Amino acid sequence: MYEVKTLGADNMTGQDLQKMYEAKTLGADNTTDQDLQKMYEAKTLGADNMTDQDLQKMYEAKTLGADNMTDQDLQKMYEAKTLGADNMTDQDLHKMYEAKTLGADNTTDQDLQKMYEAKTLGADNLTDQDLQKMYEAKTLGADNTTDQDLQKMYEAKTMGADNTTDQDLQKMYEAKTLGADNLTYQDLQKMYEAKTLGADNLTDQDLQKMYEAKTLGADNVTDQDLQKMYEAKTLGADNLTDQDIQKMYEAKTLGADNATDQDLQKMYEAKTLGADNLTDQDLQKMYAAKTLGADNATDQDLQKMYEAKTLGADNLTDQDIQKMYEAKTMGADNPTDQDLQKMYAAKTLGADNLTDQDLQKMYEAKTLGADNLTDQDLQKMYEAKTLGADNTTDQDLQKMYEAKTLGADNTTDQDLQKMYEAKTLGADNLTDQDLQNMYEAKTMGADNLTDQDLKKMYEAKTMDADNMTDQDL
Repeated sequence: MYEVKTLGADNMTGQDLQKMYEAKTLGADNTTDQDLQKMYEAKTLGADNMTDQDLQKMYEAKTLGADNMTDQDLQKMYEAKTLGADNMTDQDLHKMYEAKTLGADNTTDQDLQKMYEAKTLGADNLTDQDLQKMYEAKTLGADNTTDQDLQKMYEAKTMGADNTTDQDLQKMYEAKTLGADNLTYQDLQKMYEAKTLGADNLTDQDLQKMYEAKTLGADNVTDQDLQKMYEAKTLGADNLTDQDIQKMYEAKTLGADNATDQDLQKMYEAKTLGADNLTDQDLQKMYAAKTLGADNATDQDLQKMYEAKTLGADNLTDQDIQKMYEAKTMGADNPTDQDLQKMYAAKTLGADNLTDQDLQKMYEAKTLGADNLTDQDLQKMYEAKTLGADNTTDQDLQKMYEAKTLGADNTTDQDLQKMYEAKTLGADNLTDQDLQNMYEAKTMGADNLTDQDLKKMYEAKTMDADNMTDQDL
């Protein structure tokens, strides 16, 4: 008590002297008058019910220049008592003190704890604004966040975090699995722009896929474009190269907002087509192939589809494209656009159920000037499929074609066979009337007539055979 004589004890009340006396457990024997003075200034803090431990914590604040601290500042220090301040260094306490601009009067102990965890961030040179941004992270359940997570939050300080909502900060926080320690501010900015994607329920994997889009100049991509990128999440985008993602991005003109994951997958399989220099129109044509079950189509099949681009594929129906696709067994890798066009003209033939062999026979008709054949003419050609047309020459097919004036629409395969057997008769220069005369011989068991018999029949043409009955012939 005697040592308090230098403290102006003459005007101290009994209560004040009592508070001084309670400081006796603090090693007061070697405390200076200045230290005791600081203790005394604590009298406005309700020190009547402070424990010796609480007073000790106050005392450790002696290195903070407490001479000019206001009672309010000391109060804030006192509220730190729940932070395990017994083993806090003076530097840690100082960082707490710098939080005084944060309206710490009504901050809870939990909020102060979160501030304290920022001690690994080099907070000595943090501005009040930076600390404020840290404080706004209080809705993130920061009690169990690691120092590394808080560091990532801090790096977001260049993002105008003063007016970002807690929800936006949450989205930033979810990026913690992205190795954000070495992310540039620009990369973080791109992440932030994803905030319109409902990022609250995005998985770390989804965010990773977003991040891989960083090479796409994402600074000026719209939220809609980013959304389209996000829809690619079913494509195993973890191992997509930047080039592959770029190709996906170029599909943005395809109305990809309502494209299904399956459609996007089909687009992706086009990556072997040199899609870097495909026009939007070409990609659109690829997209129209979505009904072809292209999930298991090979790159070669897709290539064949692409070669159909000269066919005005913009207005082709899915059925027409299907017919094109079935031509894949025809060595379509190198057919010309004209050949493909001829195939396309077969669309009226019910080509959905044509076999590859049937289509092959159609294709062999390419030497017949098929560009100007009518659908009816092609139909007649098709009916020749039972004639072993795989090994018939173009000349033989030509002879068949010349039969078109004979009402071949309703002739049976047997009748056409009989016509075909006339090939040894120099049928190249037979008139339609001559062929008709031959045809009328069909009732005479012509199946087993020899070429000589048919020749003899033919020589009867000068006998006004047009109006001769079968019996007369």
